[in-house]
Amino acid sequence: MNNIEVNAVDIKSQQLKKSRSVGTGRKNLEAYRKARAEVLREFYANLDWESTLTYEDPEDQRKNVYTLEPTKDISPFDDLDKLEENMPNKENYSKFLG
Repeated sequence: MNNIEVNAVDIKSQQLKKSRSVGTGRKNLEAYRKARAEVLREFYANLDWESTLTYEDPEDQRKNVYTLEPTKDISPFDDLDKLEENMPNKENYSKFLG
């Protein structure tokens, strides 16, 4: 019979390396997505908004419904090249994002 020697320490260290890289990639992906969402949040925060009454309750004014609409009809997705320039750079977050 052939004797096969397995070093359990080496296997464990390889498993830890793999799991650490996956976790790091996931955290970096979440950070990248949050940074992109923050750019859009800032864009919409800088717009002027107008409140419009859409439903007026005759009995209780607390139940009135208002909608918020931007005063200018503008979208961050109108100019995708400009939007991509304002977005965070993918390479700054991790090599795991691909």
